[in-house]
Amino acid sequence: MKLIKFTYKTKTLSQYGFFLLVAMLVLLLFGWFFIPSIPEGMIDQQPLSLNGKYLKFNDMAIVSGFIESIKKNNGYLVLGTSETTSIKKGNFYDFLNADTSVRARFSVLAGAGRTCGIHIPMLMSHKESVDSLKIIYMINPVYWRSELCRINKGYWVNYNNYAMCKQLDLTDNEHRKYYGVIEPYFQVLNIGEKMIYTIEYWLRRIRSKFFQDLKYYLDPNEYVHKMNFFNPKKSGLGLYENYNRPDLELIDTSWNISYKFHDKKWLNPILEEETYRFDELKSFISITQDLGIDVIYIVGPYNQTFIEKYNPALLEGYSNTVDKIKVLLKNENVKFIDASGIAKMKGSFRDNQHHSSFGAYLIYEKIKSFINENN
Repeated sequence: MKLIKFTYKTKTLSQYGFFLLVAMLVLLLFGWFFIPSIPEGMIDQQPLSLNGKYLKFNDMAIVSGFIESIKKNNGYLVLGTSETTSIKKGNFYDFLNADTSVRARFSVLAGAGRTCGIHIPMLMSHKESVDSLKIIYMINPVYWRSELCRINKGYWVNYNNYAMCKQLDLTDNEHRKYYGVIEPYFQVLNIGEKMIYTIEYWLRRIRSKFFQDLKYYLDPNEYVHKMNFFNPKKSGLGLYENYNRPDLELIDTSWNISYKFHDKKWLNPILEEETYRFDELKSFISITQDLGIDVIYIVGPYNQTFIEKYNPALLEGYSNTVDKIKVLLKNENVKFIDASGIAKMKGSFRDNQHHSSFGAYLIYEKIKSFINENN
């Protein structure tokens, strides 16, 4: 009892607390001065993807290493939203990576709501690294519909950190050209959220010496190979069963959706008067041109059969939007592939907005032809 009373005296506890605080500060200072940073260019093979947290908080060496590895291997970085995420029977970049006649490799950064504006902070933070980077960007016209056509707070919070975006070093000209896409993200956050995200950012920076740099030097190979590298040899398209024809056991071709998709009555109209997505796309085109990035744009399809069955009156808005996107790309004099015609193909979709593996195969064919013709 005497020992317990002594141990838990307020004075003793305060001394323990002070000791722990000092020890923590000494440890942090030791880390910052004596643990070397992850070296640049530590990735030789081209990874398939990169953990989104590295990009969200702009972990400089890791993100630049990812970009440089793509360039070193003469590869492409594929960007897109949820239609560009993995599909069980293969997406278009899976077919490109498997095809032995396509020499390049394809890395991918994709996810729901990961539109082109989401990537602007990353590109602006790595101006030197992204010079001469080759990108393929999938434009999904459904992001012009009513609930997606404006900036989405949830998506931006998921992919970008407020404090990281605020620290972008922009010239006056860059601020005028690109900030209009990023600033709405700041405007939808309240003071409390901004404080939390700022603390989150700096805590990660403080911890990075131990949770990134030290982990790397303890086992460089293990650290780097957690980044999901490709197999050294291409396997051929035979890896994917029935890759070049629609899966009639899975797809209801009368609606052009999977039999498992039950939300047939879920579809919203295009808001043709809303301009945010066009402004976002124009800013992305401008920044990639300014930074020397070589981009191939894909005008993706919408599920025309589904819309015709569900609500034909909505079809005009989707058709007009696709036409406007193509006009914008032509006016900006950029390279693009028109994959919108896939909208009419039976079996090309698996739900109201996402292409199927067969649809992905049709997109793969267009990309392969374009690359072969332009290289």
